[in-house]
Amino acid sequence: MSLLDQTQTQGLGTTSTAGLRLARVNLLPPEIEEARTLRRVQAGLGAGLAVVAVVAAGAYFVQVQDKHHAADELAVTKAETVRLQAEQAKYQDVPRTIAAIDAAATARSTAMANDVLWYRTMNNFAVTIPSNTWMTSLTLALGNSAPTPAATAATGAGTAAAGATPATVLGTVSVNGTALDHPNVATWLDSLGRQPGLSDAYFTSSTRAKIGTTPVVNFVSTASITDAALSHRYDRNGE
Repeated sequence: MSLLDQTQTQGLGTTSTAGLRLARVNLLPPEIEEARTLRRVQAGLGAGLAVVAVVAAGAYFVQVQDKHHAADELAVTKAETVRLQAEQAKYQDVPRTIAAIDAAATARSTAMANDVLWYRTMNNFAVTIPSNTWMTSLTLALGNSAPTPAATAATGAGTAAAGATPATVLGTVSVNGTALDHPNVATWLDSLGRQPGLSDAYFTSSTRAKIGTTPVVNFVSTASITDAALSHRYDRNGE
């Protein structure tokens, strides 16, 4: 056989061998294959359990942190509560003190409900008394006395004419004085009736007399003190 024939023969042999498909035969017993499959499943389950364990551990850590944070906040709140209770104890007498002050103010307002600035009344008398007229005595009285008949009649007539509520009469003022004549007495009565807080001035007596050789008139005048004379210094003002 020549060299060419040998080469062709070898090429044909190679070609026929490459063109063949080799058959694979599993000679392992089924038990071994099932064991391998089981191990693969177990490995997958183990990996999954590991992931679940990591997630659970993270969640537990977060919960523990939240619990510690809540405990810290609770401790701070308790400490602040104790501090505030201590501060409250310092001022526990304040409500009683305020109530006592309020009761005292109410009592004062009740007791001084009929307070009148008498110095203002006296000053008004001093600057408005007519000439040729002198006061010899002055009596100021507050009480529950009702207006005199003359004052009631005059007040009623004025109320009917003006349609206003009559002033409340709180007391009386009585002035004893001396004038040179009766016209001076009339001027004094007119001045007395125009004083703030006074109304219904009239005289109860008027008699002639002499001071030395000078003829004079001694008189007694009276006026009603009304609620317009009140100072209202101690009112609660709707508190």
